[in-house]
Amino acid sequence: MDWWEAAYLLGLAASLAAGCAAWRRAGKWAWLCGFMATAGCAAMVVHIWQTAGRPPLSGAYESFTLLCLLLNLLAFTALGGDNASRRLAGLTWLAVCLVLLCLLIAPRQVNPDWYQYHYFWNRAFFLLRVAALGFLIHGSLAALVWDRSAPAGGNLLDRSRRFLIWGTALFLAGELAGFYWCLNWLGDYWRWNRNFLESTLIFLVASAALHLPPRLAGRIGLVRTLYAAPGLAGLSLWLIHQVTG
Repeated sequence: MDWWEAAYLLGLAASLAAGCAAWRRAGKWAWLCGFMATAGCAAMVVHIWQTAGRPPLSGAYESFTLLCLLLNLLAFTALGGDNASRRLAGLTWLAVCLVLLCLLIAPRQVNPDWYQYHYFWNRAFFLLRVAALGFLIHGSLAALVWDRSAPAGGNLLDRSRRFLIWGTALFLAGELAGFYWCLNWLGDYWRWNRNFLESTLIFLVASAALHLPPRLAGRIGLVRTLYAAPGLAGLSLWLIHQVTG
C-alpha cells in the first residue's frame, strides 16, 4: 500500500471517529482523532503537490482533499465551545468523512497538468472556490445544529452568518480572479455554462439570507433555512459533478 493511500484511509477513519467523539462530548478523543484526520488530509495534499508540482486545484481527488483539509481546520475552531459548538465540530468532521467516502468511487489520482495551471489568476480561481465552499458548508452546518432552547444557541446563528459572509466574499474574490484571467487572454474565452449558473444561484441565495428585510429577519425558522441552504446545495452539487464527472 502506498503511503498516500494509507493517509487516505487514516483521514477517512479518523474523521468518522472524531465526528462521533465530538458529538458524544468525548473532548480528548475528538481532539486526538481530529488531529489524525487533519494529518491524513494534509499528507494527501502533500502527495498532490509532490506529484503535480502545484497545489490541488480541480478534479475530485484534488478538490475533495483540499476541501477536507479546510473543513478539518474549521472543525477545531468549534470544538472548544459549548455543547452546541461541539456538535457543530462533530457534524463538520462527519461531512469530511462523507466527502472522503466519495473518493471510494472516484479515482484517487492527480489530474493531468493543464497548460493554464501555471498562471497565478487561474490557481487563485480554483483555490478560492474551494475555500468559499468550505466556509459555506461550515456556516450551513452551524445553522443546522442551532437549538432555540440552548442558552447560547443564538451564537451558532451568528457564527453561521459570519461564515456565510466569509464564504460569499471568497466566492466573489475567486470570480474576480477568473474575470482577470479570461480578460487578459490567460484562459479560454468566457462561456456561460451549468457550473456558472449553479454557483451564481448559490451566491444569490447566500446574498438573500444576508440581506433579509427586518420583518423577515425576525423569523428564525426562515433565517435558519436560508443560512443552511447555500452550503448544503454547494456540497451536493460539488459531489454530484465531481463524482459523475
